[in-house]
Amino acid sequence: MKRSGDPRPGGGYRIVSLRRHIQVLGAEEAVSVIESYERRHRVIAPIIRAVLSWLVGWGYTGSEEDRREVVAQLPFIAFRPAA
Repeated sequence: MKRSGDPRPGGGYRIVSLRRHIQVLGAEEAVSVIESYERRHRVIAPIIRAVLSWLVGWGYTGSEEDRREVVAQLPFIAFRPAA
């Protein structure tokens, strides 16, 4: 396993194994992922907000500002196939 990159500024860390990459997302990509997930899963939005509120310790509302604050406090990772 190999680790490369900076912690989060534009691309974050990337951990490479034989079959997949595990990457800590940069802030802009993480905000986009949260927004997209909330839009696709509107039915469970109250649960998403409750879980994120519990994780960060304050009332997450789903606003753009809140998304950015959550991303500043929590790492968001992506599992991607190895090249």
